[in-house]
Amino acid sequence: MTEKRLGHKQTAAMFTLMRMARAMSNPELKKLVGFTIDGDVRKGLNDAKLVDSRKVGRSYTHELTDDGWAWCDRELA
Repeated sequence: MTEKRLGHKQTAAMFTLMRMARAMSNPELKKLVGFTIDGDVRKGLNDAKLVDSRKVGRSYTHELTDDGWAWCDRELA
């Protein structure tokens, strides 16, 4: 099965979540890496089942799924 390539921002988001190894909110991401996971970026990662996003208060929190961890492993292999 051929996997669709992720965009630059999606890839950066994946590796940031992998490195932090925990759920991160958009405000945390903005402070750490200068961008948030929103709009089409979030939708693409959620639709691909690589990231689980949930609304907590007024912002989204994101965490890698098992498939997301596997994607990171494949990219770094």
